[in-house]
Order: sequence, then structure tokens, then C-alpha cells
Amino acid sequence: MEDRAARAPRPEPVFEGDASDLPMALRAALVKLLKSPFIDGMHPRNEQAWTALEKHEAQAEAWLNGVFLSLAPRSSARPRARRISLEP
Repeated sequence: MEDRAARAPRPEPVFEGDASDLPMALRAALVKLLKSPFIDGMHPRNEQAWTALEKHEAQAEAWLNGVFLSLAPRSSARPRARRISLEP
């Protein structure tokens, strides 16, 4: 199993004590989801967040799971929309 740290350099800290290894675009997408738990990938203002979620879906899911949330499965009616849901 390849060490995740060996694959990508750690991002620059955003503030003193910042220990996150998530890419900045993904961090911004996660904040957007926490503020409003729905991202419509068809809306221009969500383009960067959508792209980050698509590119880093496994990391996003792992982070959300750590706070008892998950990415809801895509719906066939809105394949470019994502929601978060509370896990029991």
C-alpha cells in the first residue's frame, strides 16, 4: 500500500497550527457543503467545489465520515448534484 504522503506534497498551512493535508479546493468544497448541504454542479458558482469533490471524492468521504456525515449517492434525476447526510 502506497503512503498517501508520498503521493502528494503536503499543502502549505493556511494558518498557524494548520495540520490538514487536504487540498485547498477540497477544503473550500467541504465548507460549502457544511454551510448548505447541497452542491449543484450545474450552477456556475459551484464549479470549483464540484470539480474538487469529483477529483478528491475518497478524501472528502473520509473527512465527512470523521464527523459522522457522508456524501449521499448521486440521484439519476440530478447526477451533477451532491448532498451530505447524517450517519447514525
